[in-house]
Amino acid sequence: MGLHARMDCQPDCSTYAAVRPVAIGLLDCYGKCGSMNRAEECFNNMPSPDIICWNSLLGGYSSLGDSTQVFSLVKKIQKAGLNIDAITFISIRTACSHAGLVEEGKHYFDSMTGLGIRKSVEHYNCIVDILGRANRLEEALVVVNSIPVGADAVTWRILLGSCRKWGNVEIGKVTFEALVQAVGTKEDASAYVLMSDLYGSMSSIDKFL
Repeated sequence: MGLHARMDCQPDCSTYAAVRPVAIGLLDCYGKCGSMNRAEECFNNMPSPDIICWNSLLGGYSSLGDSTQVFSLVKKIQKAGLNIDAITFISIRTACSHAGLVEEGKHYFDSMTGLGIRKSVEHYNCIVDILGRANRLEEALVVVNSIPVGADAVTWRILLGSCRKWGNVEIGKVTFEALVQAVGTKEDASAYVLMSDLYGSMSSIDKFL
């Protein structure tokens, strides 16, 4: 019997919730399985949850794209007197991306500087994904080029995937070349597949014109 199944056999989440490391593991487990009722039950039995515990619960709702619950939890975190951190912002922008909340995602991204939170490449990747899903590819490319430490292969794959989705060959070419350069001597079949699909989609469109 797996860990998740054994936990579900327990009628009372308080059995584990009092042990913080186990409780956090439970929150992650339930969140990844989409069992948010169980996650909430576990969280509510935790004594004095800190920001790590809140982030674990937040991550579950974020992965489900439940932006309403994510924003509600962020308000509760602040009301509890805790400071949201870099992990919190990743969950916020992931939810914004799934829900298509572009302006909200940009707002939270921009607010990080004022809160003294350092933006990692992962944070930039989130906002690139938000813009890419909304077909704001020019803006996404500007964000990519503004990353202080430089974009990584994941960043370029996200943008190239958006170019394929929207059929933007011009930005797609730039992105493909940057991705090939980013991976260096390593073979990256996904880059060629994405670019091939992009050209393929444009050929299909041309047939109907």
